[in-house]
Amino acid sequence: MSVAHILGNRRNGLRKTGSGTMLTGCCLLFFIWPGFPLLESVLAPQAQAADERHDDHAGHDHGEHGERQGHDKDEGSDDHDGHDEHTGHEQDGGIRLTPEIIEATGIRVRVAGPGTLGKRIKLIGEISFNENTFAHIVPAAAGVVREVAADIGERVQAGDVLAILDSREVGEAALEHSDALTAYELAVADFERQKMITANTHKMLEILSREADPQTVADLVSGLKIGAAKADVLDALTTRDLAQVSVAMAEKLFNYQQPIYDNTVKMLELLESTSTAAEAQKTLEHLDIGVAKKEIIEALADVELARANFKRQEQLLQQEVGSAKAMQEARRDLDTAVSTHDALFEQVRLDAEQVHLEAQREYLTAKQEAIAATITYPALLEQVVFDADVALLNARQTHGLAEQQLKISVDKLRVLGLSHDAVQKLAGSDQPITYLPVTAPFDGTITEKHISRGEWLGEDSDAFTIADLRTVWVNLSLTQTDLMYVHLDQPVRVAARHVDATAAGKVTYLSPTIDESTRTVLARLEIDNASGDWRPGLFVVAEVDSGDAPAAVLVPKNAVQILDEQAVVFIANGQSFTPRPVTTGRSDKKYVELLSGLSPGQRYVAEGAFQLKAKITISGLGSHAGHGH
Repeated sequence: MSVAHILGNRRNGLRKTGSGTMLTGCCLLFFIWPGFPLLESVLAPQAQAADERHDDHAGHDHGEHGERQGHDKDEGSDDHDGHDEHTGHEQDGGIRLTPEIIEATGIRVRVAGPGTLGKRIKLIGEISFNENTFAHIVPAAAGVVREVAADIGERVQAGDVLAILDSREVGEAALEHSDALTAYELAVADFERQKMITANTHKMLEILSREADPQTVADLVSGLKIGAAKADVLDALTTRDLAQVSVAMAEKLFNYQQPIYDNTVKMLELLESTSTAAEAQKTLEHLDIGVAKKEIIEALADVELARANFKRQEQLLQQEVGSAKAMQEARRDLDTAVSTHDALFEQVRLDAEQVHLEAQREYLTAKQEAIAATITYPALLEQVVFDADVALLNARQTHGLAEQQLKISVDKLRVLGLSHDAVQKLAGSDQPITYLPVTAPFDGTITEKHISRGEWLGEDSDAFTIADLRTVWVNLSLTQTDLMYVHLDQPVRVAARHVDATAAGKVTYLSPTIDESTRTVLARLEIDNASGDWRPGLFVVAEVDSGDAPAAVLVPKNAVQILDEQAVVFIANGQSFTPRPVTTGRSDKKYVELLSGLSPGQRYVAEGAFQLKAKITISGLGSHAGHGH
């Protein structure tokens, strides 16, 4: 039976055997004492490994951080005068050893002090796709697969055509685009034409502002394409010019007729007091009247002649020389001459008034027409400019609406998966209007393919999956105790059994929740995969350097032993060694932090603690462990 097994049995049952226990222990010590150091060297590793497994943190492989700073000083074994030849028992539960035994068992004493812990956590992880560069490729519209141009494993670039579909929805959108394009082209042509007309209209107005002659203006604007408005303006300009000429002519005629009318009125007034033609001739000599004056004088002469003839016939009749018939004829001739004179007199008055009124009316009419032409002309110019500007505005609005409708039709085709170039080629292309390409959204590798020629593909059907494998994710599962050592931007080294390389990255994501089924937290880092060695699905080991942590009291892990189910260190006092219960804290692969039981400056067994524990156990003193002061 091994000593380790005996020690195990002792822990579980020796305290129940009373004096038999002490007898067995003494006999065992008697038989093995002469060769104790050699036996201990053989048995110590097994028992020590068992204690370390009990002492380590469960479930973690902690790495060494490097050299420690500020550790306790190694004082070795102390030599004191008067030491005993044999092992002695201390009343405080310890043991006293001779210098020879201390040296033989390799006991080394140090002074407790502060230090730093370095921790490297090893975690199991799995390579996965970088979901920021991973996509399920689905068609933008349903259709029948006409051609498949890509296969699994192929490297593709952004925009490469992976497959071609015939889609009715794309065909309808293409027809809408064709109509919108036609309307847009017409709107553009009309807009450009109206811009030219409006510009030419403003040029015509500029010419009219400095030229007034209709013929000159007509020559200057002959090369300007304006339309009916140009003819209207030229007509208005000519009308205004003619109206001004008519006013001048009417005014001249009126001014000519006015003195004639005035002289005629004056003549008629003078003739009322004139009895003979000779007097009338003399009286009217200076008046410029025209033919009416001659006719009036002639009529007055006829009256005068007829009156004289009547008087002569009357005298002849009185003298009984003439006849009554001759007198009657003379009377009739006089009455006729007077009537003719009076009628002519009235007619001259009426004709003079009529000619005067007609000249006045023509003048006023011409003046009115000139005023109207003068007013209408600038109003017409304003209307022409207004109409041109409104027409341009309407053309611009129509152009904008047509452009918007074209953009909507293009956007609809773009939403359905057609590129800008494909949309531009629709009008003059020989390809079917149902043409729908399925393209790669970015550079990557085809990882899955779910498409065959001739099959119907719906809008929600995965045709391909594509991934850019130049970078991949490493997903790590952290236990709740690991969380205190892992944080964002923390460096991580990744290795795998079948990959002859390591990769470095930083923690980019820590899940804010704990998985309910595994009770773990997801941590993620992104690593470079230019070599292609890190394939999604590959299991890896990640080493997280949690950094240095200061500790007030830091001792080697082998200095802490389990005695009577308690963690203890051995306090050194000369050649005496007393077990002291301690509370352990954090640890790395070599060192452990003590939270209580050992103070800085105290001397303790740093090496050989396991052998010392064996001596105490074998000597039967273990039952008193934990009562030291």
